[in-house]
Amino acid sequence: MEQIKLKNVDETVSRMALGTMYFHTLVESKKSKEILDFYVDQGGNFIDTANMYVSWIKGFEGGESERLIGEWMADRKIRDQMFLSTKVGLPMKDVPAGLKKDLIIRECENSLRRLKVDTIDLYFAHREDNETDLEETLEAFDILQRQGKIKYIGVSNHRSFRVAEANTISHLKGYPRFTFAQYRYSYLRPKPGTPFESLDDTRMHATEDLLDYINQNDMNFMCYQTLLSGAYSNGDRSFPPEYIGPDSDERLKVLREVTEETGATINQVVLAWSMQNKMKAVPLISGSSIQQIKENIEACQIELSPEQIQRLNLAGN
Repeated sequence: MEQIKLKNVDETVSRMALGTMYFHTLVESKKSKEILDFYVDQGGNFIDTANMYVSWIKGFEGGESERLIGEWMADRKIRDQMFLSTKVGLPMKDVPAGLKKDLIIRECENSLRRLKVDTIDLYFAHREDNETDLEETLEAFDILQRQGKIKYIGVSNHRSFRVAEANTISHLKGYPRFTFAQYRYSYLRPKPGTPFESLDDTRMHATEDLLDYINQNDMNFMCYQTLLSGAYSNGDRSFPPEYIGPDSDERLKVLREVTEETGATINQVVLAWSMQNKMKAVPLISGSSIQQIKENIEACQIELSPEQIQRLNLAGN
């Protein structure tokens, strides 16, 4: 897998990051470690998790994914080779939602302990907190960075004006700024008028103004649910309701044409588009089998022509 130089930080990472939401829970421990081993063998070094994965599923309390990654890195003695991101801000068991200073600092310590590391490479504000001043949140990140417990900070599921406001505060106060943004982003576009917040959960899809802000400020862009939970390729899975409509019909038609031209799978073309269009995204890939991860990684070998990217981008306009 190709390695890329990140913007505004002195780091080189693999072209795709591995999402580990269901590791050590719905994906049992042995299989999770096999997938991690395969990903690293393919040149991967960017692992993404969160403190609360997967507290919303009955029988689990959160922290399971972080614990497994910590065990795996310690067993393989591989920590120095990895670029590791985790998150704070959503609720889990006895931990409330929010981005208050004391909560961020406490949860960072808990994540460090579960991950068995001294430093988190990338620490995300997982979800917007309108009850807490941005300055308080950023002060917490500043304390953690000065203590050497985190290197960089990222933002996920925040509205664009909040991201801009936070970076202005960081500039004025000398706090670390958001250099990474992680959002739901796929080839299909939500219908006009769809609330910024997804209809069926608390995850936010990237709006055009947010994407413009990310580009204009040279932020690194990570995208999740790029394959919309398998809906592109799995006839048994429906697209989320906000992605169903005439615009999607037109874009799917062109997507299928380009897929046939490349000889790749439809999932691979969607991933290749996300990496090669103007956003130059780092997609989060995941799955419950090595075969799924292999198919995703092979998208790095798909080279879309400028004409194909233009056709894909203009479809439905």
